[in-house]
Amino acid sequence: MKYFDRTNLYSNKSRISLYYFSCFASTVAEYVLILFVFVLGLSGPHSILDYANFTPETTTVDSRKEVKITIKSPQKLSTSTATTPVQKITTPSPANDFITLAGHSIPIFRSTNTKIDAGSRVGFYGSGFLYGHNATVFGPLGSVQTFSVTLNGATKNYSVVKQITLPKTCESSSECAEKYMGSLTKNQSYRGKTYSLVLMTCAGTPIPPTDATHRLIVFANEI
Repeated sequence: MKYFDRTNLYSNKSRISLYYFSCFASTVAEYVLILFVFVLGLSGPHSILDYANFTPETTTVDSRKEVKITIKSPQKLSTSTATTPVQKITTPSPANDFITLAGHSIPIFRSTNTKIDAGSRVGFYGSGFLYGHNATVFGPLGSVQTFSVTLNGATKNYSVVKQITLPKTCESSSECAEKYMGSLTKNQSYRGKTYSLVLMTCAGTPIPPTDATHRLIVFANEI
């Protein structure tokens, strides 16, 4: 027969009673705290009833308005090296630059490209290549024997020593102006011989509006 410990039994009962009492005390404290907060809310400057009757403001957003963000794709850079001839002269030429032939003076402009349209003036390219339209500028060039050129106020006289007429391009002939343009414009030379000045204008059959099938090339030396 086992011995029954009454002391241990009483100790367990005490622990259980203490647990239930603490739970009861905690519950009562919570209710007291809730009641306190409620009473404080009724008596404060802004009571709970005020908040109960509060209607929040509403903001209406116009759903029809949309914000659109457009992202443009980057533009491709052109890699073409083709150039288009300039048709107009925008740089004014000095008033004291001109060529005098057949009794009349024609203004000269300093050209950076022989494809630039000279208009009613004479283009002066490089160190001694002059070009201009036949009809409006160099009409009497084929019959001229002497002429003068004034640049920066200094005048020099020249004598024509040679004239040739060549097709503009080499499509129909092995000899053409196009073939010799490099030497004519850079150092005023033709077939190994160098001249003081070279003058060029249109010749042959006109090609509207301002071109022709051939080129009249005049070689001159300073006198």
